[in-house]
Amino acid sequence: MFQVSFYWAEAEARSLPDPMLVPVGRLRLAMAGTERPTPRCDALLGDVGVGVACSLYERRPSPCRDFTASWARGVAEDGCDRARLRHGLVPLSLADWEGVEPDEPDSPERPDGPEPGPDPGPGPDGPGGPEPQRPRDPKVPNVA
Repeated sequence: MFQVSFYWAEAEARSLPDPMLVPVGRLRLAMAGTERPTPRCDALLGDVGVGVACSLYERRPSPCRDFTASWARGVAEDGCDRARLRHGLVPLSLADWEGVEPDEPDSPERPDGPEPGPDPGPGPDGPGGPEPQRPRDPKVPNVA
């Protein structure tokens, strides 16, 4: 399980709505949904593998801001690779980014935005699990 948790003052500073937060300690909060055995943030809209977006993107907490899609900045990201595998998607490769023009790092249009979300950890599907799928358009990686 991966919990998107952070110091309580960050929620206040970013004006995160109370219904999207759960207490996970005396001084820590987590994004609602990420504390569950099968984590999925309540702020995540859409279907993984098809298209997702964060409903709080501009206000997202630091664990989400720190999460980067593999090769978006020229290096593989283990957390992204594991998250994609857990959802039956193959890890991104450097070739998936050919022709993608980088924007500013926190721009909503940048393909390394909040998707797929924080690393959910190793998936339950071992050998014989779902067959990974390539992104539909290699010029716009499916980071969902």
